[in-house]
Formats: sequence, C-alpha cells, structure tokens
Amino acid sequence: MSGLEDWLSPPAGGPGGGAGPAWFGKLPALGDFAHRRGSDQFNAMLDAWLQRALPASRARLQDGWAQAYASAPLWSFAFFPGVCGEEAYAGVLMSSVDRVGRYFPLTVYTEVPYTRALLRELQRPGDGWYHYVHQALPQVLNTQFTHEQFEALLAGAPPPPGDADALDLGVQVDWSAVFQQALPLVLPSVGSAVDTLGLDLMAHYLRGATLWWAPMPGGVTVMRAFKGLPAPESYTEMLNVVV
Repeated sequence: MSGLEDWLSPPAGGPGGGAGPAWFGKLPALGDFAHRRGSDQFNAMLDAWLQRALPASRARLQDGWAQAYASAPLWSFAFFPGVCGEEAYAGVLMSSVDRVGRYFPLTVYTEVPYTRALLRELQRPGDGWYHYVHQALPQVLNTQFTHEQFEALLAGAPPPPGDADALDLGVQVDWSAVFQQALPLVLPSVGSAVDTLGLDLMAHYLRGATLWWAPMPGGVTVMRAFKGLPAPESYTEMLNVVV
C-alpha cells in the first residue's frame, strides 16, 4: 500500500477546481489513491495514521477483517485546534476500495473557520453539512458512479460550518478579564453570553482532541473521544462496533 507520494494530482483545469469539500482516499471508480482540494498537512497526518491503523486492525481481526471493514459504519469526526495545527476540521470517513480491489478509506472533510462554529454544527439536527456528506458518501460505492458524479455531488454540499453562521462566532472574549477584572461584556443578550461562554469552555477543554461518532441501528449514536487521533487498537474497535 503506497502513501501520499502515489496519490493522483488533479489535472489542470479539470475536476477539483470547483467548489465543494476536500476528499482523499480510494474510490471504486478509480484505480489508485486520489485527492482533491484540502490541506496537505491534514492529508499527510490522516494518511500516516491510517497507514498504521489498517495493518494493526488486519493483524488483530485476521480472517474477520474484510467483513468488519466492509460493514463498518461511517464515522463522522471533528478535529479541534491542536490536532492538525491551529485549524479545526469537520469530516466523514468511510471504508472504501479502489477499482482493483485494494482497501483504503475515503475521507471527505472541510476546514472550519471557528471552533464555535464546529461545536454549533454538532448541535444541529440532521439537515446540515455532516448530514449531507453522510448521505452522499455511500453512493460512491456503486461501481457505476463516476468520479465526475462524485465531484458534482460534493459541489452541492451546504456551506462549511461557520460560513453562514452568526457574526459572533469570530468575536474573541477574554473570559479571564471578564471574571477577574469585572470588565463589561457587550453581547446581544444574557442568553448569547451564556451560549458563548459554554462554547468557549468546550473549545478550551477539547483543544487537541478529536471526536468521532456513528449512527447505529435502533436510533442510537456511538461516540468516541480521543486526545489526538485514535490509537490503532481503537480504530480496530471502530471497525467492529459493539453496542
């Protein structure tokens, strides 16, 4: 299995120059790794993690690995600042395979401008960015579904979290000064102040963390939280979820 050096680069003027979230990994419509848009730093980090996690999961699950990989749920994730630089990321990871049968996940992701925006997106009902990507990704596994159709589908995704949200998402609040020096805080309402404080406390606690969650039968959701990326043994557990 090769790494980033073997990924296909988008052709000049071809697919990948338009709007839509970034993606990398393997598609049944293509014969090798591919990626479009996105952050080189993020791609390299996730690729290095999967290069460790996949062999570890194969060694642990042995003959049961292929079935566990193929039936694994789609895992949505949130990467908070401190994991991959100072940016936050939203994404969905799905087990996939290329045209010649080599296994490697497909990841769709987007950079999020504000941590508050990412936290608010996690609180939204099933009609936002995550929901759209989660519904779109499985269509790729149809061998008749082309790379161009995938790009067109991603171009229809909702704006990334924070692009169309309230202006207060980018407002910096020095909470130490507010509490220790009794400085006044001007916000639309006390409810807005409490909401902003709650988001900032969560953002502080989640620095350097990743959250992963997957819907399961029965209407429940399994969530995993890690400092940094999951250990290889945790990825194995994510393939073979027991509720």
